[in-house]
Amino acid sequence: MNIKFGPAASEWQSPFGDVATGDWFYGDVAYVYTKGLMLGTGTDPMLFSPQAKLTRGMVVTVLYRSAGSLDVNGIADPFNDIPSGQYYTDAVKWAATNNIVSGYGNGAFGPNDNITREQLAVILYNYAVFEDKGPVGMWAVRLGFTDAGDISDWATEGVMFCSMKGIINGYPDGSFVPQGGATRAEGAAMLHRFMETVDAIK
Repeated sequence: MNIKFGPAASEWQSPFGDVATGDWFYGDVAYVYTKGLMLGTGTDPMLFSPQAKLTRGMVVTVLYRSAGSLDVNGIADPFNDIPSGQYYTDAVKWAATNNIVSGYGNGAFGPNDNITREQLAVILYNYAVFEDKGPVGMWAVRLGFTDAGDISDWATEGVMFCSMKGIINGYPDGSFVPQGGATRAEGAAMLHRFMETVDAIK
């Protein structure tokens, strides 16, 4: 479910010193901030850090907030690199329990690792499935990216879904760059598209 509070994005005035009206991501930051999904990275001065890298812990935390920050008391931590008391701790437990995320193996999740575009696609796809808003039955979408062959097998379905929904687009040169990272501004844009095209489905 979407968290809805705060002023409408159309009425929003950026509190961040690094998010200005003319920035391409202004409306996206307005959306995720007014929904309480993404917060700032500093308060003195107020910063959003749009060009900073988006991490795996950040993405999972946003989806956890979107789901309502459900109680995870009694849920075991499946990873050995998720300390207690971190901003992402409960979110990772929730996401792992609901098959939204998996780790690298050997008990590692990598919460502070920069998320790759294909990892983000898979997590968003898994979240859609968790909400019963993912595709049903057999389906396939042709990936027309020039580097489609570089997309990991485990990520293909997620990239297909996000491409079909217009959530994660390719670059002007036709590439997808699956192992490339995403900035916080790009993450805000992708999450905005996801929430309005997938999460809003009743």
